[in-house]
Parts: sequence; C-alpha cells; structure tokens
Amino acid sequence: MIVWVPASGGQTEIVDHPDLIYDDDTDAAAKIGRVLRDPARQSALREHLARQADKFSVERFRAGIRETVGLFQETHGRP
Repeated sequence: MIVWVPASGGQTEIVDHPDLIYDDDTDAAAKIGRVLRDPARQSALREHLARQADKFSVERFRAGIRETVGLFQETHGRP
C-alpha cells in the first residue's frame, strides 16, 4: 500500500518522503497521478514505506522502551 499525507501533522515524519506529502488537493492529485503512471516509482515507494513501518513498529517501540529502562536501572540501580 502507498499512502499520501497532508503536509500538516506528525505523519510527515513517519512517511518521510516528498512524493508522499502534499500541500493541498491539487498537489495531492498531481503526486498520486505521477506515482500511478510509474511502476518503478511505486516499487521504490513501497520499499521505502516498508522500511519506515519497521522504524515505527510496536516491536521497535518495545525494544526502545526496554533499552531505556535498562539503562536507567544501570545508572540509578534497580528498585
């Protein structure tokens, strides 16, 4: 799946690609049209989004929290 997001909001940091971020309806239509006409661009964007999805996955979040808690415990001792 390929998603496009408005330029206002935090989701831009998640998709992190100028082809997927639009300013207004006209910009969105133009960007979607360009991608639909270009199978190679579609493939590249799908790969990009898959990498981004991994960065923001539940598993990555859990691992980050566990690492942070572990570092805190090493520094401040375990309760």
